[in-house]
Amino acid sequence: MNFQPNIARCIGLWLAEGDTKTCNEITFTNNCVQLIKFFERTISKIFSEEELKSRIYVYSPTKIERIDVPFLSKINLYVDTRARKPYYIYRISKRSLMERWRERVRRYVLSRDMYPYILQGFFAGEGNIKFHMESHSRTVRIAQGTRNKLLETILKDLGIKNRFSPSERAYVITGKTNLDKLAKLEITALHPEKFKKFNEMLATYKQTHYPKHYLKKKIYALLKKPYSSRELAEMFNRSMSHVQERLKMLKDENKVQNFKIRSKVFWIRTDQNVILLSSLKREYLRLLKKNIKLTTAFIAKKLNVGYISAYRRLKELEKLKLVKIGSNGKWELCIINKRIQTLA
Repeated sequence: MNFQPNIARCIGLWLAEGDTKTCNEITFTNNCVQLIKFFERTISKIFSEEELKSRIYVYSPTKIERIDVPFLSKINLYVDTRARKPYYIYRISKRSLMERWRERVRRYVLSRDMYPYILQGFFAGEGNIKFHMESHSRTVRIAQGTRNKLLETILKDLGIKNRFSPSERAYVITGKTNLDKLAKLEITALHPEKFKKFNEMLATYKQTHYPKHYLKKKIYALLKKPYSSRELAEMFNRSMSHVQERLKMLKDENKVQNFKIRSKVFWIRTDQNVILLSSLKREYLRLLKKNIKLTTAFIAKKLNVGYISAYRRLKELEKLKLVKIGSNGKWELCIINKRIQTLA
């Protein structure tokens, strides 16, 4: 991965859950092992020329003798009976490093290109997800005791609408459009549990809700070209039955017509003056155009198909008023004023 985004992510983590007031040490606290390891690796790479002497303090509600995590830093184990589960503090005590780190932070928070990555780190540290299927409530929150000017600037720049709730002590983000933007920004990229919960929440959106008649109008506008009902359902993220209901409405109004091409049904607007055919049926028309009048048996032999198969295809073409059969039992082309379009 590009190293600059990783630095920006660590800055977001530090701004969310680091000690930003001290001048003597770089610290970061979290209960997610992956975040601690990520922060440790990134800081070690930034200051690779230094002898860091970093430490990780592990606090657990009960006594533990050792921890099976391959940290780069020295590990110190403690008991904290108030803790619900183990948490970790990464610390480097060196004033000169803290000064260099603060300077880097100042540069990165002024770079708009780094905003998505800073937000990823900030959310990994202070973000949480709340949703209830019963009430259809889906909310992303970023905890903050008071308003945070930098966080507000980042959210505004990225087009994320939000409100600060003093009672919740958090920035609150709701609405599918906003949540889709957060998904595109990979807001939960750093935190495995939040990643899983966020995607589970997004999956509860079954479909986009359109205004009345919106879908019907959009489908009609698209049908200047042929589409199957399945293709339309996928385009609008709707069920097949919902799309077919709109297509039936349009057909009843004589605005669209449908043609069966092999095993699929394609739809097109009637004002396009088109008849849709499979390439196989088009061969029947070409044969009749060359020979004017032909029997079913002759056509079957020429196209190397069975008699019954040829007869069925010819009857389908007759239904479309493209061919007709005379009293002598021979088929011929009809005069048509529509364009014929072949689909595979």
